Amino acid sequence: MYFAAALLVLVGCQKKDNSIENTPDNYGTITGKIELPKTPNKIAAPEGWESATDPFTMVWEEGDKIYLGGNELEMTALDEASGIATFGGVLLDEMSNYGVSYGYDNTSALYFPLVAKYVEGNYRPFARGGGHNSEFTINEFGPVIGLQLKGTDVLTRIEVTVGEGNVVTMPDYGESLDLQLTSEVQKVYVPYFFIGEDDIQPADMTITFYVADDMEGEVAIMSKTIAQANLPENGKVTTYPTLEVKAAPTYEAVDLGLSVKWATMNVGATTPEDYGDYFAWGETSPKEVYEWIPYFDLDEDSEETDFFTKYYNDGGKTTLDLEDDAAHVNWGGSWRMPTKAEFEELKTSCEWVWQEDYNNTGVNGYLVKSKAEGNTNSIFLPAAGYYDDWSHCVGDNGYYWSSSLDEEWSDEAYCRFLSSGVVSWVTTGSRYLGHSVRPVCPIN
Repeated sequence: MYFAAALLVLVGCQKKDNSIENTPDNYGTITGKIELPKTPNKIAAPEGWESATDPFTMVWEEGDKIYLGGNELEMTALDEASGIATFGGVLLDEMSNYGVSYGYDNTSALYFPLVAKYVEGNYRPFARGGGHNSEFTINEFGPVIGLQLKGTDVLTRIEVTVGEGNVVTMPDYGESLDLQLTSEVQKVYVPYFFIGEDDIQPADMTITFYVADDMEGEVAIMSKTIAQANLPENGKVTTYPTLEVKAAPTYEAVDLGLSVKWATMNVGATTPEDYGDYFAWGETSPKEVYEWIPYFDLDEDSEETDFFTKYYNDGGKTTLDLEDDAAHVNWGGSWRMPTKAEFEELKTSCEWVWQEDYNNTGVNGYLVKSKAEGNTNSIFLPAAGYYDDWSHCVGDNGYYWSSSLDEEWSDEAYCRFLSSGVVSWVTTGSRYLGHSVRPVCPIN
């Protein structure tokens, strides 16, 4: 099989025949035929992933071996036209199972799975005792996910769940997985049980990646969800695009003695002095150009005075929902955008000191220090300017969105304005403009 010799494990349940006494040296012989699917199914990528690439077709190669239980079987014949491979060998280990299989290339840790469904009548049970011949035929396969991964961690396990906690990854899959991710894409094929049978019904699928941990043994560092509409089909290998596996970043929350804690950096930044990303009010992803069209909340066909569908005065919402909150969507947890009142509190309860070339970084902005007794904490707000079709006022001014709609004009929202010439104040800005976002979180 491609990528060196593949291993195939066949497991499941069958009745033991106690009428024949077990011999000390073997349990009989077995032969079997396995027909691989010829063409993988290629479907739309899950939301947030790139388009699906690099379809894969499994093909037997001469010299491939399989495992049946703990028994190694060698290929005895290969029909290249039909794709059917015949395997045979002596059963040295007892078999009490059948029906599901998987394999991997032990030298490269590249998992190369096959998932076979047991069909009544396609496997003739063998009796315990030497000299008995048994046979099997596998021609129906379960789904296989083809992942293309890169990163820096060493993966210890990949787990697939469907719906509410239904683990469908093959038994023991990943026990010996020691996959060092690099900047180069590596292909990993993950098998799992048939969906739509027994108690597991179609639902959204979650793929979780694990790494070693000194305290816990292993911990999950990242999960990715595939919508039910995009689930791989039985009997197909479905490849997904390149995914960078990395732990979600942790963000520091600073207690300034206020009603909320403030983050040390902007959304999209990696250090306190980084400008980070720019967002239109209520949008959760940065973009190249910031204009009214397109804008997520704008009804372009409306002939009314207010052209907004969700956030507007006199009947609409006036505070962003979490699903439209750039801080919460990008950072998760309890992070969110500050309200107008929380920005007012930040101004009145803290000392604001303009910084030229903050910490020799070349970045200007305000160092905001707590006034609470005994509290020496502070945060830095860089003067990141703002965006429409290009950047403006970078290094001189800064604009930070609140989650609060302007109380009079529905096309504006409150933001914190920073300038070298004045202590900052809360003002309003057109919602389509690209401003910075500085998250807050609860004290506890």
